[in-house]
Amino acid sequence: MRTIHAVIPLILTMLPALVFAKPYRGAELRTNEAYTYGRFVVRYQSAPGAGQTSTFFTYHDGGIEWNEIDIEILGRYTDGVQFNTITPGQTNHVSHAYLDFNPHVDFHTYAFEWTPAYVAWFVDGEEVHRQTDDHISTLVHPQKIMMNIWPPLYPDWVGALDPQILPVFAYYDWVEYASYTPGEGDTGTDNNFTLQWRDDFDSWNQNRWSKATHTWGGNNSEFTPDNSVFQDGLMILCLTDETNTGFQDNNRPSILWVRGNGNQVLAHFSEPVEESSAETVANYSISGVTISGAALQPDNQTVALSTSDMESDGSYSLVCFNVKDTPPGNNTLLGANVPVTMEWTPDFPVRINVGGDTLGAFLGDQLWGATVDYGYEDGDPHLLGSGVDIAGTIMDSIYRTDRRGIVAYRVRVPDGTYPVRLMFSENQFTEIGQRSFDVYVEGTRVTDDLDLVATAGVHTAYDLSLDEVTVSDGVLDIFFADFQHSETTLNGIEIGEPITSTEDQSGVISPTFHTYPAYPNPFNARTTFEYLLASPGKVRAEILNVRGQTVETVLNQSVGSGEHTIRWHANAHGSGIYFLHMEAEINEKLYSDTHKIVLLR
Repeated sequence: MRTIHAVIPLILTMLPALVFAKPYRGAELRTNEAYTYGRFVVRYQSAPGAGQTSTFFTYHDGGIEWNEIDIEILGRYTDGVQFNTITPGQTNHVSHAYLDFNPHVDFHTYAFEWTPAYVAWFVDGEEVHRQTDDHISTLVHPQKIMMNIWPPLYPDWVGALDPQILPVFAYYDWVEYASYTPGEGDTGTDNNFTLQWRDDFDSWNQNRWSKATHTWGGNNSEFTPDNSVFQDGLMILCLTDETNTGFQDNNRPSILWVRGNGNQVLAHFSEPVEESSAETVANYSISGVTISGAALQPDNQTVALSTSDMESDGSYSLVCFNVKDTPPGNNTLLGANVPVTMEWTPDFPVRINVGGDTLGAFLGDQLWGATVDYGYEDGDPHLLGSGVDIAGTIMDSIYRTDRRGIVAYRVRVPDGTYPVRLMFSENQFTEIGQRSFDVYVEGTRVTDDLDLVATAGVHTAYDLSLDEVTVSDGVLDIFFADFQHSETTLNGIEIGEPITSTEDQSGVISPTFHTYPAYPNPFNARTTFEYLLASPGKVRAEILNVRGQTVETVLNQSVGSGEHTIRWHANAHGSGIYFLHMEAEINEKLYSDTHKIVLLR
């Protein structure tokens, strides 16, 4: 989202803007009163789908004296939330947090505490992020409490809006405000806050809330009061087309994409669908293919079809009918015929040059989407000059490119267990504490507060090697949570051969470069590695610890073709798990491989 730093302050301006036939209608609810400091809490279910965001925030429109505190849930992400403070000078302080749930399918509680010393954000009662730097002292102006839903004109931030998903709805259950009363409160951190009011949205309290009727340059919708609806104990914000406003759905569901993977076909609908009709096998057919089951997935928009007789290189179409949407709609899909995109069969190892083009054995970077096999979400590519050497690697060209501000990277792979290597180099900052972030792989945090300068140094390759990553939904998900006033970064990804047994399967057979498992392994003093080069090349072999740090370089030189042997004498190292990581540059192409080894004293 870093690419929109210069324009975010324009997003929420409350000044009327000239309207030139904006195609969509959004909504915003705001308090009549403004508040200085306090605990602000909401329970809501955000709207699904790329291209839009549903929010909870406080705001003071002061031009250069801008004050704002945000919770943004972007429809494109099913595993994240964005926090931000905007301070005078229209300066953003953005962070992303990982969620172990999909915020679009159920209600969750989100909150932030605003005090003179800090702003802290909470999810379901647990603090997940806190800002305490000097900019907090500039958040001094009274701010109104606001909620809105709108489609930004910044697809790099929120993704591209497909009009077929409309209407979408964000459901707000209640909002609370507690004033800041240090030492004498009844809620919040250290009971430093006193509850002042709670609105359960049983009706529209016009003494407290107003509905917005404005827009601005970065907003592809106009706000209309019709799209702020109070119904059944909820406040519902609606994003619609310009004609069918309000909490209604007159559009039949459609199928946005269909993907085949082995004996399973995934069909993704434009909106949540009703379970009974979605799981009726008779509502689906694929010529020449047997469909034996249909299961609605947790997102309520994707149906997994159990199939047989499908060939990976076949050409198929899915015919679907009689699937119904959920309230407020009462619509039925009369018929659809959608081509099935067969999943790619990747050549392992899969290597991706994040932020760069195809280079040797590394695939070029690309944007993630329903029709691609791998790609990034958010962030900007950067290229370091070729005159800068990257220490600790012979693959300088891979570590010179990176994508900064990246939120997620996704790669489609068959279900299974894989060795995964994430490749980093700090090419922007030079001091400890300027960049720090967490990395989650398949929902597990694999590194905490990663500071590349502290861990490896500047312009130095650092690899985070994961021995076994299990994928069960056909997509390897990598999420980056940034909390240290800066951006995330990533230079490359390597996914090794699937592990098919408990034995070490990380060796990759290649006609050009092939490595063999270490022997003995485990070992207590010395172990041996063998590798094969079909042509002469430059080879680097390093021993890494479990944090991916180089503890010893055992080879770094040009080597002739043929079989070669490396022996590692581990006298200077203690018991534990290590990794032999090898890189080879052969005929201007880059190869690498990693083996786990266990040292026992």
